[in-house]
Amino acid sequence: MVESLADLTRADTGFDPKNVLALRVFLPLAKYDAAAAQSFNRLALQRLASLPGIAIAASGTTIPVLANQRVPFEVEDVPRRAEGRSPNIPYAAVTPDYFRTARIPFTRGRCFTDADNERSTGVAIVNEELVARYLPPGDPIGRRLQMSKPVRARNSYGSPEWLRIVGVVGNIRLSARSMEVKPMLYVPYAQGNWSTGVWFAARTERNPSSLVSAIRGEFLRLDADRPIEQISSLDQMLATQLAQPRFQTGLMGSFAALALILAAIGVYGVNAYAVTQRRTEIGLRMALGATPGAVLREVAARGMAPSAIGLAAGLAGSIVASSALNSVLVGAGSAGVLSYFASALLLAVASAAACYFPARRAIRIDPAIALRSEG
Repeated sequence: MVESLADLTRADTGFDPKNVLALRVFLPLAKYDAAAAQSFNRLALQRLASLPGIAIAASGTTIPVLANQRVPFEVEDVPRRAEGRSPNIPYAAVTPDYFRTARIPFTRGRCFTDADNERSTGVAIVNEELVARYLPPGDPIGRRLQMSKPVRARNSYGSPEWLRIVGVVGNIRLSARSMEVKPMLYVPYAQGNWSTGVWFAARTERNPSSLVSAIRGEFLRLDADRPIEQISSLDQMLATQLAQPRFQTGLMGSFAALALILAAIGVYGVNAYAVTQRRTEIGLRMALGATPGAVLREVAARGMAPSAIGLAAGLAGSIVASSALNSVLVGAGSAGVLSYFASALLLAVASAAACYFPARRAIRIDPAIALRSEG
């Protein structure tokens, strides 16, 4: 899981959510067909770009780290998979300035232009992860993908279309709850505005919250019946997404710490009771000439043996379970193993203390008193 906004803005993600205001508008199909939606989108971007304090604006069917639409696709000159086995990857239809607004860097090729519209050849931009995972070796620019685009306002796909790759961009996290980088496919908004919900993103030159009122006014002037559904700075949206996972992680961590403390108390209590029960035996051995050091080592070794067996078995099982968990939960492996060893160390210390302190008290008792108390 992503621990902080810094994890989302590391150099390898190529993404900067600071000073980006994101907002969503719903354009119902009854009033906005594809052409009307395109017109509204162009006018809205013009209004946003003209506002003082906004450096650049873009729109699309989603915004970074919120991509949830997936499409099946195939790669030209790569053996096709069986029917229904095509990979499904995250997909977004975006305007040309989307990548500049989000500061997603290009590594190869070009960006979309206004010429990439519904009358031109289908084009696509992919991220580095898609290239590495699905494309054969060689230059990806010019290769073709076949995909079935979602139908506007319907939970279905249209006929398969060929798209030519014109650009490759850096990877970004597609979810604030996961550190996993996933393949991503972008198409021009003019060629694939499948959603009746439109996301706008504006990179601002000052505090984004100071522009909220002005932006609301511009959208109401465009269509008084279409108020903004959601508006917030992008980093605030990401922080909100992280709040619940953080709370859940903290709660689970508290329960785990409590369980560990109770286990340590239990181990201490059992070993301390066992050593106390052997007080007479210890007194007898010392009466027969055993040295305190030898008795202490023997008692500690006998008390630690069951704990050592349990800790070894627990560690082995935990590491096996961690490996299995890591296949479905990104980042669970390495952090899990470290926590297991830390827990095992704490329980080992508790066991050693449980054996040492009662045994130390026992060897300080006069053997005659220990034997008399038993009699």
